[in-house]
Amino acid sequence: MRAWMAAAVLCGMGGCATTLRPPAQHFSGNPYDITAHHGVIAGEVCGVGIDYAVSRDGDTTVLLGPGTRRLAVRELGGGALRITGVLNGNLLMNAVVDLRIAPDGIVGRIGPRELRLTAVGDGYRGSYAFPEVGRGGKTDDVGDIEIAGRDEMLLLPHEALAAVAPGLLTCDRRGWARHPPRLFHPPIAVRFGGPAHYETTAAR
Repeated sequence: MRAWMAAAVLCGMGGCATTLRPPAQHFSGNPYDITAHHGVIAGEVCGVGIDYAVSRDGDTTVLLGPGTRRLAVRELGGGALRITGVLNGNLLMNAVVDLRIAPDGIVGRIGPRELRLTAVGDGYRGSYAFPEVGRGGKTDDVGDIEIAGRDEMLLLPHEALAAVAPGLLTCDRRGWARHPPRLFHPPIAVRFGGPAHYETTAAR
């Protein structure tokens, strides 16, 4: 803070040759650890490295990453956001992202997964499913999702939330959460805020 104040005083006295840039912002939770600095967001989300260049296109914030990785986020009103785009998948396919994140719930799709969560306390609870796998549009391939730290999540800058949310909402760390462990479609238990990789109460 003192360095910033000194720079501001010098600018006021003699003029500034360059524009002061904001300091780096650091965000962490369970399990992610990212830094936003000079129009770049980089770090790790659910054990996967991310690296985005951030720009503005009208009322939309755009995140561009390696390969076909591209995300866009914009406000919908009422505190809701919509995140759309494409993430690198495996060698055969990419994952289409279309999420609506609001104070009262989260709905949408990440690749073949459809998600539906409702706000409960300082978090969300719900499930993910693979509807195209089942017969007649129905399936028993369902997994539970618990998200803690809803207040912290809603305070994140839009670009940081867009960079983190898709990875967390598909972070199926087997054996976590308070539900019985399953080999297929295990429960997802994550948290916004707190130390990186901090185990939530649900995870313990």
